[in-house]
Amino acid sequence: MDNLGFNNLVEWKRYDSDGKLVHSGQSYNTTQDNFIQGICDLLYDDGATNCDLSGMAIGTGTGQNAAANALATKVSDEALTASELTDNGTNVVAEVTFTNASGGAWSIEEAGMGGVADVTSDMLFYNDTISETLNDGDTLTITWTVTPSDS
Repeated sequence: MDNLGFNNLVEWKRYDSDGKLVHSGQSYNTTQDNFIQGICDLLYDDGATNCDLSGMAIGTGTGQNAAANALATKVSDEALTASELTDNGTNVVAEVTFTNASGGAWSIEEAGMGGVADVTSDMLFYNDTISETLNDGDTLTITWTVTPSDS
């Protein structure tokens, strides 16, 4: 386990209120210090939980380091359902679509995935390279792929 690492790819697509693709991007994210829970579940999943990944959230803040347990400034969260979370034994893929129904604009700069549905603690993965403005009615689909590797 000394050489075990994780490749954590985050991809996003922003759609306007008419459902038209406006922008997309991808980057690799930060694995949080408390990711050991994710490692244990990925390697030794007993079937009771699906890698303890319970939720994904987006926010307008930035700059969380590997010791952070939550987003800097969360604006929306989503509990992961069985249809949004796939564990195929090689990697775990979570895909969530967030909709801005706030009446105003959100300047999304960060996303996180963690062990609790609202990602207010137990954040396992974090990304602050997203830079998308969601106007009222716009959606942002985030696909997060976590793959163990021997890095």
